[in-house]
Amino acid sequence: MKFLHFFILKAISYKRKARRGFTLVEMIVALGFFTVVMLVVISVLASVGGANEKARTMRIVIDNLNFAIETMARTLRVGSRYHCGDDGTPLTSTKDCAGDSFIAFRNIQSGYIMTAFRKRVDVNGIGFIERNNCLDASCSDWLRITAPEIDVKSLKFYVDGAG
Repeated sequence: MKFLHFFILKAISYKRKARRGFTLVEMIVALGFFTVVMLVVISVLASVGGANEKARTMRIVIDNLNFAIETMARTLRVGSRYHCGDDGTPLTSTKDCAGDSFIAFRNIQSGYIMTAFRKRVDVNGIGFIERNNCLDASCSDWLRITAPEIDVKSLKFYVDGAG
């Protein structure tokens, strides 16, 4: 009886040894499942990376606009002899305004030369802000102070008591 019992156990152990590992079908199914999971993970990572890049670009644009506005505010705050509007009157005379997109004034920070700010629109219809340290009354060399990605829709200056 012991011999029969040993023989049965031996036969069962041979069957188990023969079934070690995975079948080809199991491997194909596992590989397909792994591929689908990896494609989903890669697409999620790609979209997160794209969103991160958009957020970084937006932060840079906002920082640039913030810097331009702060520079304008600081310069205007310490200026004197304000002249609003680009209507042909001499920039050295003072003139009040209520919503013009051009202002010129004496800049204390730059040795009392005239500084001017204005809003312009380029050929693509994108609005931007320019600055000029006028050496004469004509203000001919303008410098763009906002990034090309920024579209300035409106810029208005209000001055009361320009003298």
